Amino acid sequence: MARPVLPPHLITADGKKLCSVCHHPFDPRMQGLGAAFRKHVEEVHRSTQKDEDGKLTAPGVVKKAK
Repeated sequence: MARPVLPPHLITADGKKLCSVCHHPFDPRMQGLGAAFRKHVEEVHRSTQKDEDGKLTAPGVVKKAK
């Protein structure tokens, strides 16, 4: 049976908030943590597939350019 694929979400490890997909760190004390995480997901983990309304759809892993 295939494991379900969860969308990117925040996890806590060693007192830090991390992206569940790429482990990018976020300061848990920052204001606007949710907004910062949403922006991270949109920029890094969204595929280029768009629905009929032009919105990005299925999450995927896209590596950042260095």
